[in-house]
This record gives sequence, structure tokens and C-alpha cells, in this order.
Amino acid sequence: MTNNYKSVLNSKFKSFSGVVKSSVIGTTVGIVVVAYRLMLIWAEEISISIYAYVNEHISYLPVLFLVLTISGYFVGNLVAKFKMIAGSGIPQVKGIIMGYFKDCWYTTLLSKFIGGSISILAGLSLGREGPSIQLGACVAQGLSYNFAKTRAERKILIASGASAGLAAAFNA
Repeated sequence: MTNNYKSVLNSKFKSFSGVVKSSVIGTTVGIVVVAYRLMLIWAEEISISIYAYVNEHISYLPVLFLVLTISGYFVGNLVAKFKMIAGSGIPQVKGIIMGYFKDCWYTTLLSKFIGGSISILAGLSLGREGPSIQLGACVAQGLSYNFAKTRAERKILIASGASAGLAAAFNA
């Protein structure tokens, strides 16, 4: 595969097939990011109700600390095992596009989804935009293996998936 953006611009990618590929990626990313946001909203509601319940029944405080410890241990192990899910995800996406990182897109997608959900369920603060960008890039990376003919085209599709993730994060 070549890594020449001029080859992409001179190819048929800028034609109707490029629009179709980008539309499929954008739609799929939108579905995944909306599901992620709904999961975070649901986890946040449960977290608020758990903390309110423990506030009224203080005897459950040791149980809450135990559950939080187990959750922290699990998420810590998840981040240790899958280094690409640490942080917002935006530098990781940039590194993948620039070719600095090799990544297994589906494990990053699942780990980021699960880790973010558990973190919100535990009551932690979590930005939604950075993870949404990384989730979008992961979806696009997976689809680009079937869609892209060149490495440059794959990079463009990953960037469009990251852009779709950002748009979905802001309900655009």
C-alpha cells in the first residue's frame, strides 16, 4: 500500500464511492457513540441512586467501598492491559493516523466502552468527547480494512470516523 495522499485525491475515492464509504462509517460511528452516551447516562443515574441510598443507609458504606475498590482494580487492570484506552484517546488517534501506534481496534473499542461505563457507574468524572472521538476512530479503523484500498485512504477514513465521533458527542 502506498502512503501518498495525492494518490487518494487522484483516485476514485473522491467520487461517489468515497461519499458512500464515509457515510457508512459516519452512520456506524453515530450508532456506537450514541449507544456509549446512553450507557454513560444510564450508569450515571444508577450511580446517583446508589450514593443516595448509601447516604440514607450508612451501614452499607463498607460494602460501597468494597465495590469501588473492586471496580477500581478492574478498570486499572483494563488500562494496564490495553494501554490505548488510557486518557482521552485523542493523542492515541493521532498516533494511529500518523503510523506511530499499532492498535487492535475492537479490543480498544470494547475496553474503552466498558471502562468508561464502569468509571461513571463508580461516580467518577469522565469527559465524553475524547472517548467518543477514539470510539469513532476505532469503528472507522475496523471498517477501513474492508473499504480502503490504500493506507492513505485508510487514514482519511479513520479521521472521518474520529470526526463523526466528535459530531455525535455534541449531538450534531
